[in-house]
Amino acid sequence: MDDKRENLHSVEEVCAELGIDFIGYEFTGAYSLHQPELNDADEQLRVQVLGKELHWLTDAELKARN
Repeated sequence: MDDKRENLHSVEEVCAELGIDFIGYEFTGAYSLHQPELNDADEQLRVQVLGKELHWLTDAELKARN
């Protein structure tokens, strides 16, 4: 399963060379989902906290730290 058809074709070719049956699924559902607006400063803070505290901040936790 992949969202890029060329990746599926690549795996299909390798499987064919190795004699492995292949069934691939192209997932296109993500294209219809809302893409969040990202703020560079917020995301830098999120990564810093991950590095120091080994915890990925949720959006609510991130907002509380600003």
